[in-house]
Amino acid sequence: YITNSISKVKRYYIYNVINQTLISATDKITSPVSDSMNTFMLYSPKGKFNDFVLNIINYSLKKKGSEVIFLGSNVKTSETLDIFNTKQFNNIVTIAYSSKEKNNELIEVIHKLYTNKNIFLFDPLKTVNTELTDKIKISTDLTEFAEMVTNKV
Repeated sequence: YITNSISKVKRYYIYNVINQTLISATDKITSPVSDSMNTFMLYSPKGKFNDFVLNIINYSLKKKGSEVIFLGSNVKTSETLDIFNTKQFNNIVTIAYSSKEKNNELIEVIHKLYTNKNIFLFDPLKTVNTELTDKIKISTDLTEFAEMVTNKV
């Protein structure tokens, strides 16, 4: 991949095999129901369609015994309140946009909706203005991000 020695279609195929394996392995994990302090809501915001990172985090959290509310991709942040009104959680995991303007809006909405929650944001393209995010834990590296989120458990 890094040396361009693998075609795009092969990358997609490998990605899909890994993603399906993650989903299958996650479905086999039985974890006890936990309290809201150990419950995580995972989603990608509106316009983000790739849930691969969320699947990695979902698997890691469930493996550690956390309860996960997995909303998937392309979810409007303001609509996550419907879930919060039904199921209490204390931790939010989401993925940054590729544009600074959209990330500023995303962070503003998250701050308004979830002032007292632990918020984790994966930003691989380094587009988030970190000055706006004193309460949001951000990582640009997937391994570091997964460790940061799962070490919360």
